[in-house]
Amino acid sequence: MSVVVGFAPPSLVLIRTTGDVTYAECQGAIDQILATPASATATCVLVEQTNVRSLPAQDEIRRLARDFTPVVARGVRHLAIVSDQ
Repeated sequence: MSVVVGFAPPSLVLIRTTGDVTYAECQGAIDQILATPASATATCVLVEQTNVRSLPAQDEIRRLARDFTPVVARGVRHLAIVSDQ
């Protein structure tokens, strides 16, 4: 699996991505965040990209951004994306 979600309560959601990242995996990560009680108090999301070879297409990224809106509505105020490339 190239997308893994972790939680560091009370305020951090960590999303780790590697290899070939697909739209379905990203959508699954959003669904997991929304379904996990530990995310209810999250104010920060960190996306860590390591050795990523491919990402979803631009139109899929736009959809993912829209689908991420409920996470932001819960109180996330900080989002950082860190990549090794």
